[in-house]
Parts: sequence; structure tokens; C-alpha cells
Amino acid sequence: MSNGNKPTPGRVPNVAPADRFDAADITIEGDAPLALDEIHERTNDGGAELERVTGVSASEEALKLEAFMHETVVIIIAEDSDEEALPVVTLCVNGTTQPIFRGVPTPVKRKYVEALARAKETKYRQSLSDPNDPASITMVPRTALAYPFSVESDPNPNGRAWLRELLKQPA
Repeated sequence: MSNGNKPTPGRVPNVAPADRFDAADITIEGDAPLALDEIHERTNDGGAELERVTGVSASEEALKLEAFMHETVVIIIAEDSDEEALPVVTLCVNGTTQPIFRGVPTPVKRKYVEALARAKETKYRQSLSDPNDPASITMVPRTALAYPFSVESDPNPNGRAWLRELLKQPA
């Protein structure tokens, strides 16, 4: 029975070697080493290309917050007891990713610390006040950090208070 031009399952259509295109054989030009905490365009000389933004007014408070969120903080994400947990936690803030190896002191911008502090998960356990009444079952929540971490060093004296307040916020 013919199925048109579709290949029969389990069979590979005959392709001449001259027609083959292997993407792995393509050399990508311009690759240069890039630190994990810096994702931006590079100029031809390897430096960062900065774009000046005009016509936007920002309050002094907003500028201070932006500078605060870009300060470098050294953190350690705790090892996971789950053998199947990935050894790398990848955080994403505004489309920029930051991979962090568990158990390794890693310098990151404070904005990624905020992402970690907001990554919480809530688990529930059942509590039964009357074993003879199934309606007495209540679900007791317990919220904890999805990726427990510690701050090894923070250059800003206000960083600890900021993080403490952030961690108190609900999930």
C-alpha cells in the first residue's frame, strides 16, 4: 500500500552523500570566551558594547536600586540530597541566565540572589484531628526555599537586611 511521498516507518529514504548537510561541520566564527555572569554584546576588540539610552528619566531611587541589584555577591547553593537533582541550578532574570554549580562559591549579581530567594515551594502534609471523621483531615502547608543557599560575602552593609525582608515574603 502506497502512502504517497512519506517514507515508510522504519525505512530511511535514499539520500545521495553529496546532498547531505551536517550542521556539526559548520565552523562558527567569532566565538570568544565569555564569563558566566556577563551576557552582552561584544565589540570586535573583545570589550563590552554599551548603548547609551536617552529620553528616559529615572528617579534617583530607581537608579540606586538598579546599582544595588547589580552588585556582586558570593553565594553557595546547597547540595541536594536527591541523587537525581541536577548539579547546576540555572537562574533566569529578564531573559539573562546564570548557571550556578551546587556547593561551589559563586560570585553573582544580586538580582540572581533575589531570584533564588523568591524560588520557593510549598509542600503539604495531612493532619487528622479525628481518625473516625475523614472530614477532619486538614492540609498543613510548609514553604521552603527550592534551592537553599547561603551568602558567603556581600559588599553592601544593607544586603543582609534586604535579603532577610525578601525571604519573609510569601511564596
